[in-house]
Amino acid sequence: MKKVVLSAAALMCGAMIFAQGNGSAVNQTGTDHESNIIQTGANNEAYVDQIGSDNTAYVSQRKYDNLADIEQSGTLQDASVQLHGHTGEAYVVQSGTSNEADIIQYSGGPANYAYIEQDGSGNGNKATTYQFNSHNDAYTYQEGDGNLADTEQKGYGNYSYQEQDGTLNIVTTSQYVAGENDSYTYQNGDGNVLTHHQVGAGNNSAWSDQDGANHNASVFQNGGHNNSIITQQN
Repeated sequence: MKKVVLSAAALMCGAMIFAQGNGSAVNQTGTDHESNIIQTGANNEAYVDQIGSDNTAYVSQRKYDNLADIEQSGTLQDASVQLHGHTGEAYVVQSGTSNEADIIQYSGGPANYAYIEQDGSGNGNKATTYQFNSHNDAYTYQEGDGNLADTEQKGYGNYSYQEQDGTLNIVTTSQYVAGENDSYTYQNGDGNVLTHHQVGAGNNSAWSDQDGANHNASVFQNGGHNNSIITQQN
């Protein structure tokens, strides 16, 4: 059974929604997919493409000029995108089994960008991105099994890049206050734990690379114009 759920406003007030210029498209191939799109603003676009079985996609857009795109192939994928600001973009690409991705852009700022990709033989990966304020960019790539990635951006002009390849890796990136912080995290192996926390005046840069197994690293930058590089191998 395939389910496509649109908002009640879209069903009851088609002429009004058309006038506001919201657009959505859902393509489902396979069995037991579920897609739920709710758009209550103007000039929003939402696209969902599901291939395989038992995939779930949810999109909610509340203001204007947002773009959400979810592509799922495989089994038991779960993706949720909520864009509550304006001129935001969010993309989720999933393949494999039982991956979970969540992107939330809160109201108050424009031009946030988030991208999550979970692919290859990836099974049971989870990625979450929260963005406040404006002009933040976040990229998360996961390949493997049971990896966990979390990004939270609460300033302006922050950049976060996360890459995980392996099993049971954990990465957390948080960027607060002023903004213009850059964070790059790479994990290749098993059981690695990595944390980047950037606050203060902004313009901080952190780069960490873990290659092997059971590494643990934490970077805390409070102030401005700090630089950190960490490399762990075994």
